[in-house]
Amino acid sequence: MIEVYPKQTIREKLKKRILGPLIAFFTVTKYVFIKRPTIEYPTKTIIFPERFRGVLEVDDELCIGCGICAKVCPNTCIFMVPYEKGKPAMIPEIDLQHCMYCGLCVDYCPPQAIYHTHVVSIVGFKREDLYLDQKKVTRVQELEYK
Repeated sequence: MIEVYPKQTIREKLKKRILGPLIAFFTVTKYVFIKRPTIEYPTKTIIFPERFRGVLEVDDELCIGCGICAKVCPNTCIFMVPYEKGKPAMIPEIDLQHCMYCGLCVDYCPPQAIYHTHVVSIVGFKREDLYLDQKKVTRVQELEYK
Protein backbone atom coordinates (compact mmCIF):
# COMPACT_ATOMS: atom_id res chain seq x y z
CA MET A 1 0.00 0.00 0.00
CA ILE A 2 1.33 3.41 -0.91
CA GLU A 3 1.50 5.93 1.92
CA VAL A 4 0.48 9.44 1.13
CA TYR A 5 2.18 12.14 3.14
CA PRO A 6 0.08 15.15 4.04
CA LYS A 7 0.92 18.28 2.10
CA GLN A 8 2.71 21.00 3.98
CA THR A 9 1.09 24.35 4.26
CA ILE A 10 2.85 27.51 3.19
CA ARG A 11 3.25 28.46 6.85
CA GLU A 12 5.08 25.18 7.64
CA LYS A 13 7.34 25.56 4.59
CA LEU A 14 8.27 29.12 5.56
CA LYS A 15 8.85 28.04 9.15
CA LYS A 16 11.35 25.41 8.01
CA ARG A 17 13.10 27.72 5.56
CA ILE A 18 13.44 30.63 7.98
CA LEU A 19 13.87 28.94 11.35
CA GLY A 20 16.32 26.30 10.11
CA PRO A 21 19.07 28.72 9.08
CA LEU A 22 18.44 30.91 12.15
CA ILE A 23 18.93 27.96 14.48
CA ALA A 24 22.10 26.99 12.61
CA PHE A 25 23.39 30.59 12.78
CA PHE A 26 22.90 30.86 16.54
CA THR A 27 24.42 27.44 17.12
CA VAL A 28 27.57 28.43 15.23
CA THR A 29 27.88 31.90 16.80
CA LYS A 30 27.53 30.38 20.27
CA TYR A 31 30.99 28.85 19.86
CA VAL A 32 32.57 32.25 19.19
CA PHE A 33 32.02 33.28 22.80
CA ILE A 34 32.85 30.08 24.69
CA LYS A 35 36.28 28.61 25.45
CA ARG A 36 37.66 26.49 22.65
CA PRO A 37 38.26 22.79 23.38
CA THR A 38 41.42 22.59 21.27
CA ILE A 39 44.90 23.12 22.66
CA GLU A 40 47.85 24.59 20.79
CA TYR A 41 49.99 21.48 21.16
CA PRO A 42 53.66 22.40 21.06
CA THR A 43 53.26 25.39 23.37
CA LYS A 44 50.71 23.86 25.73
CA THR A 45 50.34 20.26 26.85
CA ILE A 46 47.41 18.18 27.98
CA ILE A 47 47.29 16.44 31.33
CA PHE A 48 46.44 12.89 30.38
CA PRO A 49 44.31 10.54 32.48
CA GLU A 50 46.07 7.87 34.51
CA ARG A 51 45.02 5.05 32.18
CA PHE A 52 46.15 6.85 29.00
CA ARG A 53 47.76 4.50 26.47
CA GLY A 54 50.91 6.20 25.22
CA VAL A 55 54.15 4.72 23.91
CA LEU A 56 55.15 1.41 25.51
CA GLU A 57 58.17 1.17 27.79
CA VAL A 58 59.84 -1.89 29.34
CA ASP A 59 61.46 -2.05 32.76
CA ASP A 60 64.45 -4.30 32.02
CA GLU A 61 64.97 -5.07 35.71
CA LEU A 62 61.44 -6.48 36.08
CA CYS A 63 61.23 -8.22 32.70
CA ILE A 64 61.70 -11.98 33.00
CA GLY A 65 61.85 -12.58 29.23
CA CYS A 66 58.85 -14.91 29.14
CA GLY A 67 57.64 -13.60 25.76
CA ILE A 68 53.95 -13.50 26.65
CA CYS A 69 53.75 -9.90 25.44
CA ALA A 70 54.94 -10.98 21.99
CA LYS A 71 52.49 -13.90 21.90
CA VAL A 72 49.37 -11.89 22.81
CA CYS A 73 50.14 -8.94 20.51
CA PRO A 74 47.44 -8.99 17.79
CA ASN A 75 49.63 -7.06 15.32
CA THR A 76 52.81 -9.02 16.08
CA CYS A 77 54.75 -5.82 16.60
CA ILE A 78 56.66 -7.11 19.65
CA PHE A 79 59.73 -9.26 19.05
CA MET A 80 61.81 -11.06 21.68
CA VAL A 81 65.56 -10.64 21.17
CA PRO A 82 68.57 -11.59 23.33
CA TYR A 83 69.22 -8.94 25.96
CA GLU A 84 72.98 -9.20 25.73
CA LYS A 85 75.01 -11.19 23.27
CA GLY A 86 75.94 -14.60 24.56
CA LYS A 87 73.29 -14.64 27.33
CA PRO A 88 69.97 -16.51 27.24
CA ALA A 89 67.88 -13.64 28.67
CA MET A 90 65.36 -12.09 26.26
CA ILE A 91 63.84 -8.61 26.12
CA PRO A 92 61.06 -7.27 23.87
CA GLU A 93 61.62 -4.86 21.00
CA ILE A 94 58.59 -2.93 19.75
CA ASP A 95 57.76 -1.74 16.24
CA LEU A 96 55.59 1.34 16.80
CA GLN A 97 54.55 1.53 13.14
CA HIS A 98 52.23 -1.41 13.68
CA CYS A 99 51.29 -1.01 17.35
CA MET A 100 47.64 -0.10 17.89
CA TYR A 101 48.13 0.54 21.63
CA CYS A 102 45.52 -2.03 22.62
CA GLY A 103 47.22 -2.74 25.95
CA LEU A 104 47.09 -6.55 25.78
CA CYS A 105 50.83 -6.81 26.33
CA VAL A 106 50.50 -4.63 29.43
CA ASP A 107 47.59 -6.69 30.78
CA TYR A 108 49.25 -10.07 30.27
CA CYS A 109 52.78 -9.25 31.48
CA PRO A 110 53.21 -11.30 34.71
CA PRO A 111 55.69 -8.97 36.48
CA GLN A 112 54.10 -5.79 34.98
CA ALA A 113 57.41 -4.94 33.30
CA ILE A 114 55.81 -3.42 30.20
CA TYR A 115 53.62 -0.35 30.61
CA HIS A 116 52.19 2.64 28.77
CA THR A 117 53.85 6.03 29.19
CA HIS A 118 52.42 9.50 28.63
CA VAL A 119 54.71 10.12 25.65
CA VAL A 120 52.60 10.98 22.61
CA SER A 121 54.83 12.82 20.15
CA ILE A 122 56.38 10.04 18.13
CA VAL A 123 57.95 11.32 14.94
CA GLY A 124 60.81 10.20 12.79
CA PHE A 125 62.32 10.78 9.40
CA LYS A 126 62.86 7.08 8.72
CA ARG A 127 60.93 3.94 9.58
CA GLU A 128 63.79 2.83 11.78
CA ASP A 129 63.09 5.78 14.08
CA LEU A 130 59.79 4.16 15.09
CA TYR A 131 61.39 0.84 15.99
CA LEU A 132 62.21 0.66 19.70
CA ASP A 133 65.24 -1.60 20.03
CA GLN A 134 66.47 -2.89 23.39
CA LYS A 135 68.24 0.39 24.16
CA LYS A 136 65.28 2.64 23.33
CA VAL A 137 62.51 0.44 24.75
CA THR A 138 63.83 0.78 28.30
CA ARG A 139 64.09 4.57 28.28
CA VAL A 140 61.26 5.94 26.15
CA GLN A 141 60.56 8.86 28.47
CA GLU A 142 64.16 10.08 28.17
CA LEU A 143 64.11 10.12 24.37
CA GLU A 144 63.33 13.38 22.64
CA TYR A 145 60.98 13.10 19.69
CA LYS A 146 61.15 16.22 17.55
